Order: sequence, then structure tokens, then C-alpha cells
Amino acid sequence: MEDYLVTITNDLKDNNKKLQYENEALKQEILKLKEHIKVLENSDYINELESNVDSLKTMLKNERDSQKKLRDDVNMLSQRLDEFLALFSTYINDNEDNDIYDINDDKSLLFGINIDSGFIQNATIKSIKNYLSILKCNNIQTFTINDFSTNKKSDIILIGEVFADYIRLSNLANDINIYGLVEMSMPNIFEQNAISIKFYGNKNIEEDFIKFKKIYSRELNLKDSIL
Repeated sequence: MEDYLVTITNDLKDNNKKLQYENEALKQEILKLKEHIKVLENSDYINELESNVDSLKTMLKNERDSQKKLRDDVNMLSQRLDEFLALFSTYINDNEDNDIYDINDDKSLLFGINIDSGFIQNATIKSIKNYLSILKCNNIQTFTINDFSTNKKSDIILIGEVFADYIRLSNLANDINIYGLVEMSMPNIFEQNAISIKFYGNKNIEEDFIKFKKIYSRELNLKDSIL
């Protein structure tokens, strides 16, 4: 099932790229025709050229509409797949608690990597655990950011969002699609200047975390460690 879903998603991405390419080609053609119109303003071809421009504008509008429909279809497909898998997950592993996933109840600190945020917010913790099991997200890693002086939850949420997006974008070119869940933790009474990042995924992201640290540590003045 996973290969089938990946194939559908890749096909939709390819179609979207093709439409974008054709869209750009049409834009260039319109620019050329406009230049011809300036030169031939007093010629007998002006009406024909204007007609061609109008036709191209119509084609361009249709292409844009097609792109919008394709994006809507992709979003709808993603949502439906997540809904289906969420429903499916309630019927599997009924006798298993998936204890390897020690996920907290605060969903505002959970961030999906190629997992729909709507599903995360609306599903139960058990359904999320079952979904991770379906996606074979059995690689669990914990990272700690030290010397981060803040008690603002909004800061922790921002780091979680940025980190999850960075991991997703860093793996776009890989042959194997990455799936996972990032869980942020607030500083505790014993480690008031440290926040914890926990990752449940289908691949090891240690190298990605190191790169993330190098990129952002200068701006945030952070010192990081891997547990």
C-alpha cells in the first residue's frame, strides 16, 4: 500500500511540474507576441495577432485553473489518505499498545514530516501511534538543545516547525520518502536551559540534525548535543 501511495504522489508531482513548464512557455509566447504587436501596430496583422494573444491568455488561464485543480486534488488526496489510514489504524494492533512510542498528549508540540497536521490534531494519541507503526517509523532519536534560555512555548513551537520543515525538505531528493513525527519538550525544573527534540521516523536523521545545528546555531547561539 505504501508503494502505491508513493507512486500516486510522485505522479501528481510530475504532472504539476509539467503544467508549470507549459505555463512558463505560454508566458514567454505571450511576451513575444506583444513585441510583434508593437512593431506591427499599423499592419493588417494586428487583429490576427491580438486574437492570438487573447487565445494564449485563455490557454494560460486554463493552465492556471488546471494547476489549481491539481494542487487541490493533491491536497484532497493527502487528506483522504490520512483519513483512511487513521480509520484503518483503529482496526489494527488492537492488542498492542505500541509502547515504543512515548508520545505526550500536548499536540501543539507535535509536528509531522509528510504526515498531515490535521490528522495529528484530530486523531487520538493511539491512532497516531498506530499510524507511525504503519509507516514503520521505528527509528527513535532524541536530541537536546542546550543553553536556550526561554520559557515561552511559542519559541519551542517555532523551533519544532522549522526543524520538521528542514528535515522534510532535506530529504526531498532521496529515493526513500521520509515519514516521521517531531515532538518538542519544554525545559524542565532540572534543565531549565535545555529543550528536547524527539523524533519518531522511518530513517536516521542524525546527520540532518548536525547540519541543522550548523545552520541555525550561529543565529540562535545554541550548543547542541545528541543523546
